[in-house]
Amino acid sequence: MKTADEYYQDIEPLIQNGWYSAAIDALQQLLQVKPNFARGYYELGTLHYKHNDKEKVLECYKKCHELDPQNIGYLKSLADFYHAELEQIEPALGYDKKIIDMGTDDAEILFIAANLCVALHNCEDAMIYYQKVLEIEPWHSEAFEYLEKIKNHQKSLSKTVSADELLQKSHEAGATGDIEAAIALLKQVIEQFPD
Repeated sequence: MKTADEYYQDIEPLIQNGWYSAAIDALQQLLQVKPNFARGYYELGTLHYKHNDKEKVLECYKKCHELDPQNIGYLKSLADFYHAELEQIEPALGYDKKIIDMGTDDAEILFIAANLCVALHNCEDAMIYYQKVLEIEPWHSEAFEYLEKIKNHQKSLSKTVSADELLQKSHEAGATGDIEAAIALLKQVIEQFPD
């Protein structure tokens, strides 16, 4: 009896010649005989993608990941599909994080994960991932630029919060009649935040 890979070799010419409907039928038959053939689900998902059947693509990509959870290629396809096609950031980031947790040193995956973290306003994780990108590719100008933007944004936020806190204390002191304390706090605001 043929192995799943041998069956798949018979189907490959259909895909190479662009006979996608016939290839889909053949892959579906193969998966009935070999239901644990992860690559078959992956290839079937890719063919459904060509027919713009997103529901079937997702079903196939999830199945191939379920059968081979350590395959980084399947995880990456799931992450990319959630992000690019379904525009669902959280699941995409979840799959990227699984890849990262497996110890990847793929700067592209780390960079995408960092960008997804920014989209979810998770600046702490974004900074970690941008830093890892720069450890792998010190010349990665976008990672450096985005990391600096986050750092500058956080500095400006901390200044704003501190200034607001000082102003609030000044107002409270003035409301209780402690004018000298209110003035001292206002002077502190001006000194620390001249702009």
